Amino acid sequence: MFFIKKHISSIILVTITFNVVFSQDNDKITEQKALSYYSQNQYSEALPLFSQLLSLYPKDERYNLYYAACLIETNQLVEKSIKYLQFADSKSNDPYIKYYLGRANHLLYQFKEAIECYNAFKQLANSKLVKELQIDKLIEMCNSGQDLIRHISDLTVVDNSRIKSENYFYSYDLKEFNGKLVVKPKELRSSVDKKYEPANMVVFLSNESNFIYYGSYGNTKNNERDIFRIQRLPDGKWGKPENLGSIINTLYDEDYPFLHSDGKTLYFSSKGQNSMGGYDIFKSVFDSTTNSWTKPVN
Repeated sequence: MFFIKKHISSIILVTITFNVVFSQDNDKITEQKALSYYSQNQYSEALPLFSQLLSLYPKDERYNLYYAACLIETNQLVEKSIKYLQFADSKSNDPYIKYYLGRANHLLYQFKEAIECYNAFKQLANSKLVKELQIDKLIEMCNSGQDLIRHISDLTVVDNSRIKSENYFYSYDLKEFNGKLVVKPKELRSSVDKKYEPANMVVFLSNESNFIYYGSYGNTKNNERDIFRIQRLPDGKWGKPENLGSIINTLYDEDYPFLHSDGKTLYFSSKGQNSMGGYDIFKSVFDSTTNSWTKPVN
């Protein structure tokens, strides 16, 4: 009887050991998948995997960092991400922790805290990484944000919805405007655009103007995206694309132009100008007497 009990105990011990090893192997596979998605900027795919790993290993600073980074990159539960980053920060000197703390505060309009985190990142990271992540530009955006909201006593989110990127143009309400959104014609796409733009890129086509305004890389990928326009000629053909110039375009991306039905007011998105982060919306008016655009207003 003693022998049988001892034998059963051995089987139980072997089974438990096997289950632990099997579980650890599974976790390694999950980690490899998560890191692979993360390295390819596929944050939506990496997020549930890091969430799973974090539930198993809540004290692992790497999982805290990666999970929080995925939340920020997918722009969801940004405020929640801060506690995970703060925990990781207490355990590690990884400069990316400061970077994502900066990003989180930036997205939450906490510009002072964001600047402090970006500056802390600059102290920890090498100059190549600082340049690659455009930290000085992010700090400049935060300074712009501080100026823009200095006299705002209450910041209200009018609407916030999540949609699939390929269907974003369905969110536009154009009933009051004499025009429509159309898939960008191949005539408006440079060879660089054809390589880097999504296939479903759209432009606004006004029924009242002979001009189409659109975003493009132009003829070289060394440029960021600029606003161009092209004129419909009297014979129905199209003229040559015209870059709107340095009043509208900056060293950073400009895109998504929309000409108001008054025929002279241009709305567009820009990561330059005095943007407070990402694409801000700007307005400029064409002055027919000077044949130029007014300084864009955020």
